[in-house]
Amino acid sequence: MDEENDSPTSCRHCSQLQCAVTVESVATSNGAGGKKTTHRTALVTVGRNEYRDIFIRLDLGGSSLTYELKDVRVHYKFARDGRGSIELPSKRIVVQLSNCPPHKLNVLLRSLDAKLMLMKKGLDVKSTPVSVRERLLGGLPRAFEKLSPLTLNEMKQLQNCTRQFADNTNVSTNPPAKCSPGRTPKSKRSSGMMKRSLKDENSSENNMPEVSQNMPTDGDRLQLSAEQKTVVKAVLSGVNVFFTGSAGTGKSLVLRRIVGFLPASTTFITAATGVAACQIGGVTVHSFAGIGSGQFDLERSFELASRRHIAQQWRKCTHLIIDEISMIDADFFTKMEHVARYVRGNDRPFGGIQLILCGDFFQLPPVTPFGVERKFCFESAAWLSCVARTIVLKEVRRQSDSQYVSVLQQIRFGRCGAAAANLLNETRNNCLEKAGVLPTRLCTHTNDADAVNRSSLDKLKGEQKLFSAIDSESIPDSVQSNAPKDLKLIVGAQVMLTKNLDLSRNLSNGARGVVKSFRNGYPVVQFAVGFEELIRPAKFTIRLPGNQAWITRVQIPLRLAWAISIHKSQGMTLDCVEMSLSRVFEDGQAYVALSRAKSLQSIRVLDFDPNCIRANERVVRFYEQISREESSDDVPVYKRQRLGQFR
Repeated sequence: MDEENDSPTSCRHCSQLQCAVTVESVATSNGAGGKKTTHRTALVTVGRNEYRDIFIRLDLGGSSLTYELKDVRVHYKFARDGRGSIELPSKRIVVQLSNCPPHKLNVLLRSLDAKLMLMKKGLDVKSTPVSVRERLLGGLPRAFEKLSPLTLNEMKQLQNCTRQFADNTNVSTNPPAKCSPGRTPKSKRSSGMMKRSLKDENSSENNMPEVSQNMPTDGDRLQLSAEQKTVVKAVLSGVNVFFTGSAGTGKSLVLRRIVGFLPASTTFITAATGVAACQIGGVTVHSFAGIGSGQFDLERSFELASRRHIAQQWRKCTHLIIDEISMIDADFFTKMEHVARYVRGNDRPFGGIQLILCGDFFQLPPVTPFGVERKFCFESAAWLSCVARTIVLKEVRRQSDSQYVSVLQQIRFGRCGAAAANLLNETRNNCLEKAGVLPTRLCTHTNDADAVNRSSLDKLKGEQKLFSAIDSESIPDSVQSNAPKDLKLIVGAQVMLTKNLDLSRNLSNGARGVVKSFRNGYPVVQFAVGFEELIRPAKFTIRLPGNQAWITRVQIPLRLAWAISIHKSQGMTLDCVEMSLSRVFEDGQAYVALSRAKSLQSIRVLDFDPNCIRANERVVRFYEQISREESSDDVPVYKRQRLGQFR
């Protein structure tokens, strides 16, 4: 494949991808035809010939198929699942694409659809096929060139067509998602997923290409930095990668970008906790592994992993993503590695699965039973044999306050000088209340945070509104963190967003607000950033192990925010936050809490004591070793060390 399509920065154009292909010959009314052929690995290319006709070419190893794309239907409803199809009615053929990198597939199909529409309408003379006369007289040499990116002129033509289409049909091209509207808690909850017509979403026949959101543009809305691109390139090169960095360096953003570039049905997305799994649309790593919490011996773990559905997903997996790797202990990681080799019958590290590991060992550590020695992943033999490359992200993007960034970097390594302590002590006088929005209290224990939210909600006078989620199918408890099945709200409730809605207006995950009223059954929230917003239902999606399709929950993207536990705040950016660190009990817990804020002006520490700042000594030595072994590149790469070096 060419460099353009492989590059993690090529989000605007894709004319070639590798995936599974099924070519189906549709049976006629008299029963003729009806043949279906599947190829697990194929190279799909869309391009033009010497006469500017558009073709699709399928390279199937020892053979190839080429079809002219004229009067075709492009289906991209399930592009997010890595699936799509191109229907050729005149030839009674359907080309089905599966196990595709979701982002590449979406760009390829929508770009193709746009090019076909422009060609059909004759809006771009340069891209319109030549006439029969020109073909006969031209004598052009045979050629096949990959489909070029959309030009600025083509984009303008598409936008004009989209506006005309919307005017002629008098319909909204992007209706909001729906969930059960707010009502009194004693009403029966709704069930069943609201579905739109398949014909409305599945085919280009009744939809103009969506230029603003789905078409390639001159720039991506969320640009990766140079060091972040290095991570994506390393993953796409096929090596096992661990990427790390301090809080706010964009690890989650990079992880989401990586997911879009990997084959959908054989990439398994996991995280150490349900909260983190929800953020990236995955499940807990324990759910994927199928060996419990790691309490069993190796032989029993082999038996558990050999159950049919667990073994199937282990064998199917080609890429395994694990977020918040710092919370996975060494013993569980080692058992997973042994199980992978056993179930897959492959003695390569992790059974030949490519690992993409993400996390910061300076943040929350593994949870271990009382009296059991804690061991980090990087202390295991499995880590040393599996992790080929470590990349450290250094550029902090959450905080623009350089003074606060410096304080956090000290605290991350368990240090807190007098100057840093004075700065944090001074925050106790900060006035954070704004437009009725109170600072969120960070608690060391989840039960404390839940109790604060319940009691604060019950103290408010007025009618509570109940919002019941609508699920596409049964969803495990792990999704409850960001989108509960039932959400109770009332005027005056302190809330925070649980999903990025509009980053340009700072409506991001963790944005703080207060419910001012209800309109059309939905809450109107006054946000701390300075404006009111009607919050409509949003879609939350996860993909369960062994399930190629995404499971969807539609719910109001809010949660109560008088308080939240430090554990659940990991990965969030909070507009205004208050904390008491006197009950901190874990290494790194104070650092996680303090790094949720954007600046010293948006935080209030009630009882700061430098003694609450601590980092695990083995983690410090691990990162110091990484720093010492920086290569000549801008991004440090960790070289394997002897077992026990960090103890």
